Order: sequence, then C-alpha cells, then structure tokens
Amino acid sequence: MANIFSFNGFIPVVHPTAFVHPNATVTGNVIIGKDVYIGPGAAIRGDWGRIEIGDGCNVQENCTIHMFPGKTVILEPSAHVGHGAIIHGAHLGRNCLIGSKWLGIEVLAVNPGYARLRLKVKPDMLNGFAIAHGGICYSLADSALAFAANGHGRIALSTHTNIAYFEKVNLNDILTAETIEAAMGEKNANYRVSITNQDDKLVAAFEGTVFITSKPWNIK
Repeated sequence: MANIFSFNGFIPVVHPTAFVHPNATVTGNVIIGKDVYIGPGAAIRGDWGRIEIGDGCNVQENCTIHMFPGKTVILEPSAHVGHGAIIHGAHLGRNCLIGSKWLGIEVLAVNPGYARLRLKVKPDMLNGFAIAHGGICYSLADSALAFAANGHGRIALSTHTNIAYFEKVNLNDILTAETIEAAMGEKNANYRVSITNQDDKLVAAFEGTVFITSKPWNIK
C-alpha cells in the first residue's frame, strides 16, 4: 500500500484506476485522476496548498511536487514528469514533458509554446573567475525552449540557437527563464527566452529554432 497521509484535515483522493507505488508518498490536499502513474520515491505534498493531477498523467520515480502557500499545482491530463524532476507551484499543460535534473531546475509553468523555469546557482556551476559558467544560462534557456516547444505533444528538435549575455551571474543567484513562442509553422517554430535574476535584471537573451517532427510523445 502507498504512503498516503492526511494533513490539516485533508485526505488525498486517488482514483481507483490510478497506480501509486508503495514507496511513493502522497500527503494532504491532493487529487489524483484516473489512469495516473505515480512512481517509486515520488513525494506529492499537498500541505501548503492543493495538487490536482489530471487523468493519464505520469509522475516518475523520485519526483517532487509541492507549491507556495495557498497555491494550486495543476497537471493537466497526460502531462509527464520525468525522473527526479522538481515541480514547485507550477501549472503543467496537457501532454507536456518535464525532464531536467542535474541543474536543480524548478518548473514554474509549462503550456504549449510557453515555459517558465528557475534555478539557483551552485558552487559547481562557477568558472575560474568565481562567476557562473556561461553554459549554465545556456542550459537553462535550452531546457526552457525544449519544454515550450515539446509542449504541443510532438517531438521538437533544435536546429539553431544563439545567446547573448548582459550581466554576470554569481553564486546563489536565482535565475528565471521565460520562453515565448515567436512564430510557428507546420514544421518549424521560433522561440525567445529571457533569463532574469532575483533583482529582475536581464542577464541573458536566447533565441532558438526547432524542427517539429510528426512523432507524438510516447512516454513509458
């Protein structure tokens, strides 16, 4: 039996067709829809707010889903959260795929053509000048691009990207990447990503073009 706990009078509601692994933990104000898969080690904490996991969602092993006080986290039907990802106060659109781990990325919002991600700069992200390596901003932006582009439910692959840096990034800075879809055709789309720090200063601007395949996401 899964570890399902009440909190502040809220008891998780799990659809009878959902699978919650015995090593997962579900706490408080959580609603899990039909045909949902919750993998081992997942922590779904509805203690400060509400979590709604729609029909057919896939939350894989060691994922964490949590929120800011009073907020509701929503996973729309068939959203997929990959191994070890952190979802914090986010609204995930239908059929989207979340998958970053090493960078410690927090996913704040994902919808078709849009994504907002955040990370905190760690010591192992610094270069020889004791500031963040340029690849950190690039990797954050590239992840934000991927989430937005693949949020339409079809596999999208980058064909061209570029980035411009405007401010140095220091240890413990909080970086937020926001992606907007600038243009979309049948087979190609263009995205722009802005990266700001905790003071709302623009530290980098990223642009990317993707090729949109005909293959839908098939997560197992």
